[in-house]
Amino acid sequence: MLSIIRGCTLLAVSGAMIEVQVDFDPRANLPKFYIVGLPDTTVRESEKRVTTAIRNSGSQFPQKKYVVNLYPANFPKNGTSLDLAIAVGVLGATNQAPPEKINMAVFIGELSLDGSVRPVGGILPMVYHALREGFKAVYVPTENAKEAALVEGITVYPVESLGALIEHFYEMNPIEPHPHDLSYSLNE
Repeated sequence: MLSIIRGCTLLAVSGAMIEVQVDFDPRANLPKFYIVGLPDTTVRESEKRVTTAIRNSGSQFPQKKYVVNLYPANFPKNGTSLDLAIAVGVLGATNQAPPEKINMAVFIGELSLDGSVRPVGGILPMVYHALREGFKAVYVPTENAKEAALVEGITVYPVESLGALIEHFYEMNPIEPHPHDLSYSLNE
């Protein structure tokens, strides 16, 4: 099963849209998790953060084969901003997240082992890039939401945890969008 999610990372000082393709093979006999597409060490380590965060959020992580492709593969991916997108991709590929909720948004954030979503640097250029690419919604760490909301024209959803995001997907506990506030100062 294949799930395609959008994430964002920094390329120099600009945002770069990443298509996170997650293929799940339920027939595989041996569990394996591959990340391809020029991931650096931090991105490769996301495997442990993602798998543990999914389990600690109350979702299933079937011990099968996963291949995560970070497209485009022609430049190195670094940092932790793709953790949330990879986790949502795994949930989508294993039928634990509804496609209509995850396919039209961008997911940015680092995952803690307990499933909480941690802030990342460079949120403003990443959200701006998502808007320029035509996306209408972005899910960001709660701590980054105020800064992300400086970008008008895109709905910013503040995410506390992976579990809260899953509840939002199934409308059990909807996340309210962060209001846009242009009076916010980056020096605060």
